[in-house]
Amino acid sequence: MPARGGVLSNMPLDDPREKYLEEFRKQYPLRDAESEMIDDEIRKKHNLPPLARTAKQGVKDMQARIEMVKGDKAKLLDAMDGAAGHRLADLTKTLNEYNQEIAEAEARLTEYKAQQGLN
Repeated sequence: MPARGGVLSNMPLDDPREKYLEEFRKQYPLRDAESEMIDDEIRKKHNLPPLARTAKQGVKDMQARIEMVKGDKAKLLDAMDGAAGHRLADLTKTLNEYNQEIAEAEARLTEYKAQQGLN
């Protein structure tokens, strides 16, 4: 598997956590949009802006992100049909997080599209 960019790829190769992460990546590969979301979230928590993207790449990335999260949201809504009690509460919390992620990605998509209009 090729090396991934981002914060976690900066660990020294002899770090024992790197072997664990490599095995984890093999068992549970991330979708490209997930990896970008993780990098953006880490940067956000460290008060850094998202990675710079061209307007064209930003539009592509945000469209992929929206599509991915909406797909995950559809699966979640199916799971909510049979849920009750604390499980339903947990799923509702996740649904609200998905809605927030979609709203943020749509706002960024609008910004990237506006930049394209200026180029």
